[in-house]
Amino acid sequence: MRSVTSIQIRLVLSHMVVAFVSVFLMSTFAGSAILNAARNEFQLTLENLAISANNSLVDPMRSYYFGQQDDERLEEVLRKLSDIYPNLRYSLFYRDGSPMYDSDDLLTGNPDFPSEEIAQALTTRSGQGSSVRDDVLGVENLFVAKRIEQNDEVFGVLRISYPLQDALAPTRPLIIVLLAVSALVTLSVTTFAWFLAANISRPIQQLTEAASQIASGDLDARVSPAGPRDLRRLAEVFNNMASRLQTHVNELRSFAANASHELRTPLTIIKLRIEALLSGALNDSMVATRFLEEVESEIDRLSRLVSDMLDLSRMDAGLTSDRHTRINIGTLVDEAIETFNIRAENAGVSIVKHIAVQLPLIEGNEDQLIRVLNN
Repeated sequence: MRSVTSIQIRLVLSHMVVAFVSVFLMSTFAGSAILNAARNEFQLTLENLAISANNSLVDPMRSYYFGQQDDERLEEVLRKLSDIYPNLRYSLFYRDGSPMYDSDDLLTGNPDFPSEEIAQALTTRSGQGSSVRDDVLGVENLFVAKRIEQNDEVFGVLRISYPLQDALAPTRPLIIVLLAVSALVTLSVTTFAWFLAANISRPIQQLTEAASQIASGDLDARVSPAGPRDLRRLAEVFNNMASRLQTHVNELRSFAANASHELRTPLTIIKLRIEALLSGALNDSMVATRFLEEVESEIDRLSRLVSDMLDLSRMDAGLTSDRHTRINIGTLVDEAIETFNIRAENAGVSIVKHIAVQLPLIEGNEDQLIRVLNN
């Protein structure tokens, strides 16, 4: 019972492990793809927003460099950016990468400038740069920088940043749905594995119980074919084997009963004759001789019965040998005559043999040929 339960548990656990690993890998890949797509899409949105803002910042920045500082106009352009996204932060940098203006006044004293995205915007041909990192407050942000230029004249860099967690917020329902579907798939596979394992382990359990019943002596135990085709075939073979075993046992019991009955008669006669001889029949030579001849006859009968039983047992157990060798039949005949010569003389029987000179060897089973000659 434990082994069957172990098989069922192992089948369920193996399906669960495969399902969990597969679903985990697919969920991880799908979730990563969703997050990357959302981040790339939002980055593209920020880049477009930076490009749009740059068109409005060219004139104020040119005026600034030519000594015509117009902070109100500059701040007005930058303020419009925050109206689009409340959590949007924007910063301006000189064309050498040093900080100029920040919407939250977080640039002063920051040793990270020029940052990666600023360096990319100032040095790359596209005039753009981006990075994902923590800001000075320790919040992970998506940074996008765009070079402010006109006619190959650089006036500065605009950088806008947005908290990555807020940018990816629209993907949360998708991630939740993905996790729910993954859990549902794992549960479905586990349920299917449980029924599949039960379908396999139940026939094995029935076979185990039936085998235990037969081992304890109940030869009528049988199983009902169930489960997959191979297990049904196994159940049919088991039932056939059990039927043949029951038949053999019944035949053996019948044979034992018949053998005991056949052996009882000669043994009874031998016992009675010996008792008679011990009681005084030995004093009468004629009676003693007759009794001894009867005892000898019954002993021969017992010998034949035992020999027959041994032969039947060998044949029933499949121990008869089919191995053939080259045999000198004349030698076997001589041995048989020598064995029974004294008994033949006592019975007044003459044994005559006619064996050709240089008789050729034959192919045969020596043990079986000796048995034939002795009979």
